[in-house]
Amino acid sequence: MSTDMIPVEKMNLPANIADFMAKMMEDATGGIQGGAAVNRISIKNGRFRLMVEGSEVGVRNDPTLDVVVVGVNPGVSKVYYKAAYDPKQEPSAPDCSSNNGVVPDGSSTNKQSVSCADCPQNVWGSKINPQSGAKVKACADYKRLAVVLDGELDGDMYQLQVPGGSLKSWKAWVEQVKVNRSNLLAVTTRVDATNQSLIFGKGRVLNPNEVKTCVHAAMSDGVNNLLNNNAATLDGASSEEKFTSAPVTSAAEIPSFTSPAKEEHKAEAKPRGRPAAPKEEPKVEVLPPEVQESDPVTAKLEAGFADFATATWDD
Repeated sequence: MSTDMIPVEKMNLPANIADFMAKMMEDATGGIQGGAAVNRISIKNGRFRLMVEGSEVGVRNDPTLDVVVVGVNPGVSKVYYKAAYDPKQEPSAPDCSSNNGVVPDGSSTNKQSVSCADCPQNVWGSKINPQSGAKVKACADYKRLAVVLDGELDGDMYQLQVPGGSLKSWKAWVEQVKVNRSNLLAVTTRVDATNQSLIFGKGRVLNPNEVKTCVHAAMSDGVNNLLNNNAATLDGASSEEKFTSAPVTSAAEIPSFTSPAKEEHKAEAKPRGRPAAPKEEPKVEVLPPEVQESDPVTAKLEAGFADFATATWDD
């Protein structure tokens, strides 16, 4: 039996039948959010784990990770599960969720309120933390980020969720970047999960070509997909990130990843008593016209970055 598919346009179908078949293909994926499979970074047991389609494909045996933030959901997203978290049960979608933190998503199967502001699950004391006994909100807050790994700035993008308990540190880091009149696309952000929460701070300053690479990622279509979907939508896993109680994933070995900064970015030790060598002005690489034509985003960036390398660039 042949497995080759015949394009519809070659079937010589009547127009009304062809339109009907085209609509059926659109309906086949209607209501399914997220589109193509995307990636996320999960934090469990104080370790960063790369998740692709619900499976761990890499774990970092270090509580810190340097990333560049290439996208930020403007709102504080919310996720509510009616049932208590059970690591032995199969992952499931949340009962109610909100990407913008204002109203429940249309895909929510058990909406708790018309608006998040009036939701009884969105008030302190609506849930008691089973481990600490503290009063918390039944509906968990998250700030969703799209990031790339330092050392792989032109590689895959990942969703990173900042839980409610880490939002203060995230805000402080962003304010620090603003005070220095810089930008999240011009520095690496160091994420530290040592103390059962996320602490954010400065990693290193990017050079002009790296900034251009990160701006390119920030302007790509995949960013919105990462920012507007909860973890259950992305890969079928629970959105409740657990720092201490999550079980070790499978008996199979999960490769570790390091994503170190590239060697040329490491600071060189300078002998004492000698004047520092003159610093070369960075130059932005310009791609050939044929490459720009095949990539509209790159073409748009080239003009804007034409004079970028003439700016003062001190680490």
